[in-house]
Amino acid sequence: TRAVNKISSKFGEFFAQFNSAQGKIELVSTTNPDGSGGGISTELKYSEWCIDILTKFRNDQPWKRLTSSSQSGGEKSVSTMLYLLSLQEVTTVPFRVVDEINQGMDPINERRIMQILNFECTPKHQHIKMLPQYFVVTPKLLPRLQYSPCSSVYVIFNGPFQMPQDYWQLNSFMSSQKEQNNNEEEKDNEDEEEN
Repeated sequence: TRAVNKISSKFGEFFAQFNSAQGKIELVSTTNPDGSGGGISTELKYSEWCIDILTKFRNDQPWKRLTSSSQSGGEKSVSTMLYLLSLQEVTTVPFRVVDEINQGMDPINERRIMQILNFECTPKHQHIKMLPQYFVVTPKLLPRLQYSPCSSVYVIFNGPFQMPQDYWQLNSFMSSQKEQNNNEEEKDNEDEEEN
């Protein structure tokens, strides 16, 4: 149960970064629906226990167990990604692959998840020998995401409607992206000045 408590604590810390959202992990007996464990004996049978992921995205809502039907697509994506990140506290898995985890998320939550992911995979001390690696496969990334120097982003174009590689002009593409970012930053600054 120490591992579950450690995961739950980290999960709750991550959830606290999402306004009034809360999250926790519980070890639940499958033989006693009330979750009492029936007077936990010294011998726990693995098959009689499960882990429940509980979320609460608004203060006025009750805790809900994460299921395929109890949360929205974005809430499920946020919860799943935060759970995966929380597991890093108790495992030594060198890498994880997540596919299109950001598809159900709104841009605000997607940005928060990517910032947490980037922070958790960034060395904080020189003596850390093993950091988690995440391979995030997605058809889209938000503009102006902040990455640490140890992050890598690979853009892969594939399919019959893609431009042939010999037509690709990296310098032209980079210039257009810088111009687009500058225009977006100017617009953001104007919006901030109006407020």
